Amino acid sequence: MSRARWPDGARVTVCVLVHAEHIEWLPPAEVVVPPAIVHRGPYPRYPDTHEITPYEYGNWVGVFRLMALLDELGVRATVPMEAVVASHYPTVVEASLARKWELIGHAPVSSRLLHEVLSESAEREYIEQALDGITAVTGTKP
Repeated sequence: MSRARWPDGARVTVCVLVHAEHIEWLPPAEVVVPPAIVHRGPYPRYPDTHEITPYEYGNWVGVFRLMALLDELGVRATVPMEAVVASHYPTVVEASLARKWELIGHAPVSSRLLHEVLSESAEREYIEQALDGITAVTGTKP
């Protein structure tokens, strides 16, 4: 078995991911919401602000602090970006692209779970929404 050879004789490589996610305050009733963002289970169904507010902080403040730190260290990142983030937070997209960070498709939005009960066509639509949302903003398909 041959060993991987990294540039400049490096012994290890690291992929830095900076997730760009959003959680809807009130997701549609028909979607499956990830359990981590629903307080007390499905009924009463209301968002847990303790889970949602860090996402808002991240998209308005935190991501730019991370960018500054990674710039200082000379590190380029990859951004798993949701379609909703691409359309609602253009400054995150612009700042990522200005740094030549790679944007990859993540989901339409974090509050809509991709799950095993979806039909194949619904799953394909979910994936297309994720990719099309980024393509619409950047002009490039992830």
